[in-house]
Amino acid sequence: MLHHIAVQGTGLVGARVARELCDRRDVELVPLLSGSPERRMELAEALGPKIGNHAEDEFHTVVLCLPEAQQVAAARKWLSEGKHVVATAAGGRTVSSLLDLDTFAREHGVSVTVGAGMAPGLSTVLAHHAAALFDEVTTIHLASVGSSGPECLRDLESSIALDGRERKSGAWEPAPSKSGRELVWFAEPLGSVECQRGDLGDTQLVDRVVPGTTDLTVRVATQGAERAFRNKIPTRRRVEEQLGGLRVEVTGMAEGVSSSVVYGLIDRRSVASAALACFAAVEVPKSGALGAGGVTEWLAPVEVLRWLFSRGVKAAVFEAQP
Repeated sequence: MLHHIAVQGTGLVGARVARELCDRRDVELVPLLSGSPERRMELAEALGPKIGNHAEDEFHTVVLCLPEAQQVAAARKWLSEGKHVVATAAGGRTVSSLLDLDTFAREHGVSVTVGAGMAPGLSTVLAHHAAALFDEVTTIHLASVGSSGPECLRDLESSIALDGRERKSGAWEPAPSKSGRELVWFAEPLGSVECQRGDLGDTQLVDRVVPGTTDLTVRVATQGAERAFRNKIPTRRRVEEQLGGLRVEVTGMAEGVSSSVVYGLIDRRSVASAALACFAAVEVPKSGALGAGGVTEWLAPVEVLRWLFSRGVKAAVFEAQP
């Protein structure tokens, strides 16, 4: 089966998603639903003849790479037209609103995949995969660092400025914005980075696939992002994306013994996000999924990780530093 999968948003992540889709043999057309004529022509010249005109081409799935403030309305529009949606938004409130489209998506016979980016998507994939090592999972601590472009940085800063929530001693509690600062050890070359709380969608998606943990927390940092983007927002071509990272620590009981595993991932955020969004755009509709959910509610974590590895996005187990 040859797929026609559209991309809405032509920034760093949108362009990467379009590239990933064009590289797949089972994707025939990749209509671009936004961006100036000049930007669309630039991408068509760079990526080849698969880039299509959405006014002429049929498509069954849309990948949303828009600013967060636009993703819920865009998702509702495409779902109402019977299109599957893959959303890359990461903020807790946006993730919650997208998950609330579950009934609406089911009524239209389609799906909306939520959080299909480096975070909260890949953090959820790693947590879900790690949870399989235990008979019972007690705590999950998530952390991410980095941004994939000017709009992503703005969205991340907005999320950090809002209160979130986390699970403590088995109950959901408020997570005040910019609180809980702590040094988190990421894989090299990032090393230790100061992270903080915010309104982040990771805990919602992880709780759906690994329910009932005693503690479930998330921290985030924008280390280096300001230096990379702050003075370069007006000039798209000058943006130099820095490395992003994930750290997922899962603790639980296995055969009566308590132990922990720490997974790490280092890559440019747009590259990792695009690889996950592309895989979801092709595979989730094929799975027969209906409604709203995260990637691993419909696809096995090992399948996702195998695909990411094939695209050069590699997770690893590492020892946490003291």
